[in-house]
Amino acid sequence: MKKKVFLSILILAFISTLFASEKMNHKDFFVLFNHKIGESYKRIELLNKKSNLAKLGKEEVIGKISGKINYQAKISGLGGLVTIRYENFCDEEGWVFNGEIITRGKITGNGNFDGKVDVSGLYNASVYFDKVLLGNNLPCEGSYGVAFAGESRLEVPYQAYFEKYTDTSF
Repeated sequence: MKKKVFLSILILAFISTLFASEKMNHKDFFVLFNHKIGESYKRIELLNKKSNLAKLGKEEVIGKISGKINYQAKISGLGGLVTIRYENFCDEEGWVFNGEIITRGKITGNGNFDGKVDVSGLYNASVYFDKVLLGNNLPCEGSYGVAFAGESRLEVPYQAYFEKYTDTSF
């Protein structure tokens, strides 16, 4: 009898660990999001040109599973304006992007981001870009907003942009 009870408890404990999932924190989610959305940037040919002038123009990228990306880069004043718009874009099961990222940059490499991207699938969250400043064409100040569905927005320091996501099980 004791063996059956022990075995039952052991089996229940094993099953509960299989189905238990610890909620990802905001910073770790942002690092994973940045990795996943960065994969989509590789598919935008204009964005990957070497010279800034060569990056100007419009391009549409069709998702491998669904949706599309609309990329537009144009001269604006003494700098540039880049808009990357995601419309139900999905290249990988569990990662659907909707929204836009807007980059306003000056010739000096300074500028700012704006916009919001909603993520659905494995995670349901929004990432906000409205508090990030650019220096030398990279994030240099501010924070990214991250809000899981039904929760308040929390700020993630801009330095998280530079962290590499190492777990490839997603």
